[in-house]
Amino acid sequence: MTESHNASNDNKMSDELTAKLIHFHDITQIDDLERCKTILRQHDWNIEMAVQSTFVDPVPQPSIQSQPPSAPGPSNVNIGVRRAPTPPYSLLHHQNVIPRQMIYVGGRRPQPPQGLLGWGFFLLMSPIKYTFNQVFNILKFVYRLFFPDPRERITNPLGDVQAFITEFERKFPDHPDFFQGTYGNAQAEAKAQLRFLLVYLHDFDHKDSQPFCHGTLCHPESIQYINRNMLFWACSIDKPEGYRVSKTLRNDTYPLLALVCLCQNRMTVVGRLQGKITSEELIGRLSEVVEVYEPVLVAARADKEERSQNQIIRQEQDEAYEISLQKDKEKMDKKRREEEEAQKIKESKEEIKKEKEHAKELCLQKRARCRDELPIEPEATAEDVMTFVVKLPNGCRLTRRFLSTDTVKVLHDYVYAQDNAPRRFQIFSNFPRRPLSGCCTDSFDEEDNSKNLILKDVGLNRSDTLFVQAIHDDEDDSTDESDSESDHDDSR
Repeated sequence: MTESHNASNDNKMSDELTAKLIHFHDITQIDDLERCKTILRQHDWNIEMAVQSTFVDPVPQPSIQSQPPSAPGPSNVNIGVRRAPTPPYSLLHHQNVIPRQMIYVGGRRPQPPQGLLGWGFFLLMSPIKYTFNQVFNILKFVYRLFFPDPRERITNPLGDVQAFITEFERKFPDHPDFFQGTYGNAQAEAKAQLRFLLVYLHDFDHKDSQPFCHGTLCHPESIQYINRNMLFWACSIDKPEGYRVSKTLRNDTYPLLALVCLCQNRMTVVGRLQGKITSEELIGRLSEVVEVYEPVLVAARADKEERSQNQIIRQEQDEAYEISLQKDKEKMDKKRREEEEAQKIKESKEEIKKEKEHAKELCLQKRARCRDELPIEPEATAEDVMTFVVKLPNGCRLTRRFLSTDTVKVLHDYVYAQDNAPRRFQIFSNFPRRPLSGCCTDSFDEEDNSKNLILKDVGLNRSDTLFVQAIHDDEDDSTDESDSESDHDDSR
C-alpha cells in the first residue's frame, strides 16, 4: 500500500518532485539519481531531513565518501551552500586516497525550472547556450593567439603582491595580516610551519568584491579568527601573480577564498568559499574545514617533532662517535709517538753500544800497540835510571824503571798499556802536585810537541811517585761500568 501510494504521489507531483530531486542532487553531489530518490522517499520528500540524514550518517557508502558532520538548516538551503563529500580522517592518512575539497558557494542558487513551460524553455535554450559558449571560447582562443593576455607575462610576482596590498590597505585599513611574499613563498612558509594557508583572490570588477571585503573579510571577528589560525595571502587577478594563481586553482567565481594545507606531503587545496557570504558563515565554514584537516597537521607536526628528535639523537650519536674516533686517534698517535720514541731510544742505545764496542776495540788495539812499542826496562844499575811508583785510580801500584832520556810518551804508553788503567787519564807528580806535560790522553793523539819531552826535563826526580787521575764523562762512566761488569763476569 505504501509503495503504491508513493508511486501515485510521484505521478501526481512529478514537476515538484523533480525540482526537489535536482535540488537534493546539487546539495549532496550524489551521482546516483535512484539513490537520491530512495533517500527522499525514506524521508517523505523532506529535503532538510534527507540532507541532514545524508551528511550526519557516520557509515560511508561504497559509492561515495562521507561528509564531515554538519546540520544545515533552512538558511543553508536558502543561500545555496554546496558541499563536496570529504574523506574521513582515517582515509586522509591513506597513501592512495586524494583528499577532496570542501566547497561552499554563497549567494542565492538559481531555482530549477517550474512547470512544463519552464522545462520546455530550459531544454530549448540549453543547446543554444552551449553552442554560444563553445563559439565564444574558440574565438577567445584565436584572439589570444594573436594578442596574448598581458597577465601571462610574470616579471615581478613580489611586486604584484605588494602593489595589491598597498591598494587594498588604502581602501580597507583594517584587514587580516597579509603574508608579504609570493604565493610560492606563502606555500613554503605554511609547509614549514605546518599551518593552514588562506588564499584570497580579489576581482575589482566584480560587484560582490567590495561588499565582501568590507562586511566579511575585514570584519573584526573574521580578522581575529584568520590571524589566530592561519596564514593569509591575497592578490588581485588583474595582476600576473594573482592571475597565475587563479588558473592554478581553476576558479571562475569571485570573490574566492581557498584554504590550503599540507596533505600527503604536498600543499593541497582542501576547502573553497566562493561568492558573497557573511562573517559568521565565513568563520563557520573555515572552522568546519579546519576541524576535518587539523588532525592531518597534528600528525604532521608529530612526525616532524619525531624526525627532529631522531635527528638530534643521530647528531648526538654522530658527535659522540666523532669524539670517540678522536680519542682513539689520539691514543693511536700517542702510542705511535711512544713507539717511535722507543725505537729512536733503542736505535740510539744500539748506536752508542756500537760506538762503545768500537772504542773498546780501538782501546785494546792501542794498548797492544803501546806494549809492543815500549822499550825494554833498563837495569837498576844502569846509568841515568829513574824509578817511578805509579798509583792507579783503583789503588793498584806500579813500579818501573825508565831512562832519564826516555820521552814522556814512554811513561804514558806504559800506563796506558795496563789493563786496569783508565781509557782517559792525566798523570800528576807527587810534590808539588802538578800535571806532567804530554801525559794527558786527550791531548796525546793531537799534534802536541810536549810528548817528545824527556823525563829529566819535566821536573821529575830519579825516584818519584806519580798519580794517575782518570778523566770521566757520562760516556766513560758507562763504559767503565760496562767494562768492570764484563771483567767481573770474566773473572767468574
